[in-house]
Amino acid sequence: MLIKSLKQFNKSKPEECEHTIAITLNKLGLKLLPKKIINFTNLTELNFSNNKLEILPSLVGSLSNLSILNLNYNNLKSLPDNIYKLTKLTTLKLHNNKINNIPNNICNLTSLTNLILSNNEVCFISPEISHLNKLAILVLNNNTIHIIPDSIGDLHKLKFLDLSHNILTIVPSSISKLTELKLLDLSNNKLITLPEQLANLTNIKQLIVHNNCITHLSEKFVNIRNFHATGTSYDLTNLKPECEYLRFDDYSDFYKSTIDNLPCCLKILVLYGTRNPDIKLPFECELYIHPYHVRLNKMSFL
Repeated sequence: MLIKSLKQFNKSKPEECEHTIAITLNKLGLKLLPKKIINFTNLTELNFSNNKLEILPSLVGSLSNLSILNLNYNNLKSLPDNIYKLTKLTTLKLHNNKINNIPNNICNLTSLTNLILSNNEVCFISPEISHLNKLAILVLNNNTIHIIPDSIGDLHKLKFLDLSHNILTIVPSSISKLTELKLLDLSNNKLITLPEQLANLTNIKQLIVHNNCITHLSEKFVNIRNFHATGTSYDLTNLKPECEYLRFDDYSDFYKSTIDNLPCCLKILVLYGTRNPDIKLPFECELYIHPYHVRLNKMSFL
């Protein structure tokens, strides 16, 4: 049984509560999670997004069969200590709240495969995040994170890692241990270099690092074929011919010296922010120009 309205929720009888597996109470402006929720003992999915919830009550810990919890677009600053009791939780969505750290109680949700914490106030990630060893998707963009713990390299099943729009100045080399990673977004940070160990991410489909302060890339970046090195002035002399794709989000960063150092086996060159570039390439290459920036669909391959 599915419940999709507050009226249906309030009128539900005990036998209906027992057979309900999913509840959606979104976009209602609710400030409190109804106490009646504890009667839905077999609930597997709860969508309480787009409300005005400031505190998630501890009674949520009694929903022991919960698999998906959607709390996007609320005003939460923290989570109850007993959230670790949700041992079957696989997806936790907390996009656009006011959470300022990833506490240990989240790190004890060892069944999690998807953790969404974008658009919060996260500045600290507990090293205990390594306990989430089933995690496949970790989204932390648009926060104020300045340090990533080395223990992130223990998330061996991670396929999607978005750390864009933070204040990172360094990336731990332990990320190179994430051999299943398909997308790594480090764009819009304050990075000045990339650890050369990232070149070991041979299964990656997109490595995005535009809008940083990077000026040099190690010659070991030979296996990254979809490398979005855009938004800054790069010394490309160390890129080997195996690099087939380059994209620049700002045409003003594309200098003649850049042309001279393009990898000779480059197949696709994408330039944003120009209509009629005066470019003569020294070899055959597909050139795509766009007057405006178009955001990548980063989830398309999942």
